[in-house]
Amino acid sequence: MAEFNSTQNKQGRFNGRPLLRLIEIERLIKLHRIETPCPTRQTLIRWCEEGLFETVGRLYEGEPWKVYEDSFWNWANRSKGVNQ
Repeated sequence: MAEFNSTQNKQGRFNGRPLLRLIEIERLIKLHRIETPCPTRQTLIRWCEEGLFETVGRLYEGEPWKVYEDSFWNWANRSKGVNQ
């Protein structure tokens, strides 16, 4: 694991904040019934591109989207109308 962190630090992309992939975000939305029906994968990607979720920059086009976990939960709380 130290090698992974070392690599991420050299790229300037790891700052200790937990990350979620879109598949995990889909699972959490369904599990907690944040939005019903769950947004499509294309909608989630569009939200990443529009900045609705704070993401790690992608180095190449095929790299999976990675969303900061706190950014996702902030959005989820706003969607549910929970005061932060």
